[in-house]
Amino acid sequence: LPRALLGLYEMGLWDANDLAPLAYEARITAKKYARERCVVPGRVVAMLWDGFRSWRDWGTWSVEGMSWEQVWYKYETQILEEMCVLDSEDEEEE
Repeated sequence: LPRALLGLYEMGLWDANDLAPLAYEARITAKKYARERCVVPGRVVAMLWDGFRSWRDWGTWSVEGMSWEQVWYKYETQILEEMCVLDSEDEEEE
């Protein structure tokens, strides 16, 4: 599904703001599916690890993973960092 959503964006049929919630839901669904297929001890360990990472990174305990706002912030920050790196590389070439 995420590749299909990317294809819709590249074709100009949908805007990124329209596709982002769908991509988030696809991410959550894929995670839940993987957890359900896992044996119980693995599922518990994965939930504990998610809770710890959430607490470490965001200050709140959540075994469900990142919220919509946290995912948006994560990728927004990543894109801005990549843009800064590209800009600095362009300046060095000149």
